Amino acid sequence: MAMHVAAVLDRPETWRSRRIRVRYGTFTARVELDRDNWMESGQHEDRKISDDFRQAADRCVRAGIDRLWLEGETRGFSWGSGDYYVTLFVPVRHADEAVRALRAAEVRGDTRPLHRLADKLAPPYDKWLSPGERKLQLGVDFRCPPTRLVKLLRAQAKERGMRANARAADDGVWVRPELTATAKLLQQAYPDQYADEQLPAPAHAPDASRPPVDRRERRRYRTAVPARPLSFDMPAPPDCPCGYRNHVGFSHDRWHAHWSIGVALTESMSPRTGIVMVTPQAPSAWCRVAWESSQVARRQGHYDTGTWPTETGTEAVDDENLRAYLALSNGRAIGYLAVSDAEQHSWLEWDTGGTVELTDDARRPRVNIIHVVQVWRRRGVARRLVEAMAADSGVGVREVSWSTPFSATGRPLAKSISPGGVWVS
Repeated sequence: MAMHVAAVLDRPETWRSRRIRVRYGTFTARVELDRDNWMESGQHEDRKISDDFRQAADRCVRAGIDRLWLEGETRGFSWGSGDYYVTLFVPVRHADEAVRALRAAEVRGDTRPLHRLADKLAPPYDKWLSPGERKLQLGVDFRCPPTRLVKLLRAQAKERGMRANARAADDGVWVRPELTATAKLLQQAYPDQYADEQLPAPAHAPDASRPPVDRRERRRYRTAVPARPLSFDMPAPPDCPCGYRNHVGFSHDRWHAHWSIGVALTESMSPRTGIVMVTPQAPSAWCRVAWESSQVARRQGHYDTGTWPTETGTEAVDDENLRAYLALSNGRAIGYLAVSDAEQHSWLEWDTGGTVELTDDARRPRVNIIHVVQVWRRRGVARRLVEAMAADSGVGVREVSWSTPFSATGRPLAKSISPGGVWVS
């Protein structure tokens, strides 16, 4: 689109002037009254748009949009309603008239040109939805696809409390408006209130020139026998393995899916497969996945608190360097490993089952909790998470510290990674 300055309403040597700009498109012209700099140069209370100007501009812009849609425009429109800008959307052939109407309303306070332009642009919906049956001809009454006009007619009829009964044809649209059931009851109950309004009659004789419609025969449903409940006491359902205590409702279904197949990523998140490291300072989308994964682990283990701070993340960096490693597969987080750094460790030997006097004050990454979704267990996901975490932290996999006590599945995992023993903290 090309920008063209159509008019400068104040002294051209100052930049604080009111301007009317026209942006031309293929079919649409955007005519905008720019009062921004002019408003900033004086008292705003004295330079606000009058109510008559605002109402006329609003009527004109809505009429222009309806006309553009009838002429084949497919895009949507957006505009403001303040005192700094006044925007009109009109067909290209009406751009000059819109400029003159805005100039008259802004300089002289004369809103009659805006109303005349609105009357010219407004589609004759009242005529098209008046009593009777008629055909609107493509190329004469409208230029948009007939199916789109059917949608517009239905929307306009709904605002008027009617049904459009519109049907698209190859060369036009047949329309036969009638009152809705609610409007018919109101008309019968309060005839005095509707005496002055031209409402469609309850029924219309069909137009002989209207082509018939091939109607399909309605399917006759069989007579259904209702289900018969039996009086029998059922035992209470057992606890779900996902850890969610309430079996009823959408919440349990959602968390059970997280526990069984993983937390789903949004479409914009990348990567979709592999292992990623997430910190509380990461984008909120990744923090949400880490938080939900931590809640799944908390529910199954029946822990009091989770291992991830918030669902939206935080800007503060803690001393323990909390982070999460997520195993991803096909757009879902299937594994979760919560890690923080610790400085005091003891050596645990598997043979004796207890700690020895060997201690270490080195700063090591510590495995706080590790969880893998149900369908991915015993496939090496947890081991890959620990190995990726150790490599990312710059230590050997046997130098990683583990938080105690171990869970029933955490102890075999740690023993398989470091058969001789592990650091615990």
